[in-house]
Amino acid sequence: MKKSHNISNILLIQIVTGIYFAISGLLGVMGFYSGSNQFFDDIYKLIGRNNYMPLIISIVFMLAGLVLISDVFLNMKNRIVYYVILILWITFVIMSSFTDNFLKPDTLLWAKELALNSIILTSLWASSQR
Repeated sequence: MKKSHNISNILLIQIVTGIYFAISGLLGVMGFYSGSNQFFDDIYKLIGRNNYMPLIISIVFMLAGLVLISDVFLNMKNRIVYYVILILWITFVIMSSFTDNFLKPDTLLWAKELALNSIILTSLWASSQR
């Protein structure tokens, strides 16, 4: 019974993380055309606003969210997808938290964003170990 309960908790975390990635990617695509998305402002600072890389990252985030959600129902056997998403998320965290925005705009806000990114990283790791 306990093992079944733990698996259902991990599945719930996986669904919520997938929804987060899908919505973040959708907001990134919408913000790419409107210029009003706070989530990708740090990416724009790093690689420029006239570049299509933020749009590509947004599409990758949407696809990652869809993969995480669909794996709950389809039960894919290949865990390499999880490790790819995990590596991409670690790269995103390093780029957004340590490259240009280190301790900006305020130390507490930076720590809050880093904590949120760490929670997402932990949920990705837990989903990959299922």
